[in-house]
Amino acid sequence: MCSGTQSAEPVDNFGGILSVFLVAGLVLAINFAVVPGQGSLVVGLVVIALAAGAAFFWRQRRAPNPLYDLHIAGRRTFWGAACAGIIVWGSMMGSAFISQQYLQNVLEYSPVEAGAAILPLVVMMVLVHHGPRSWSRDAAPARPC
Repeated sequence: MCSGTQSAEPVDNFGGILSVFLVAGLVLAINFAVVPGQGSLVVGLVVIALAAGAAFFWRQRRAPNPLYDLHIAGRRTFWGAACAGIIVWGSMMGSAFISQQYLQNVLEYSPVEAGAAILPLVVMMVLVHHGPRSWSRDAAPARPC
């Protein structure tokens, strides 16, 4: 039975646990890096993140049903699209951050007012993202399972 992207294949639960340790260790290390006197904790969290990252990649190379097929990352088109996505999203998030700082620090908006000021942009982005496909009669049908 087809239900979107779901599959009957088993999931690599151990790989998922390793990815959680990787991301959690990295995020916590970044958060604690600015806290005075927490240097050893940061080093420990970085070591956990690096060990979990290495174990995750090792597991994904050997798992019968990996969470992520690492062979895809070896393709040139993958890296072209990934770099383009990083540039576009990084630029968008950077401009959103700077805009909020400008609204609050220069124009003296409150945080709520600054958030409300950007809502029209958010609404337009959602409409533009979801609109064209539904507006087109010739849109490609959904991928069959």
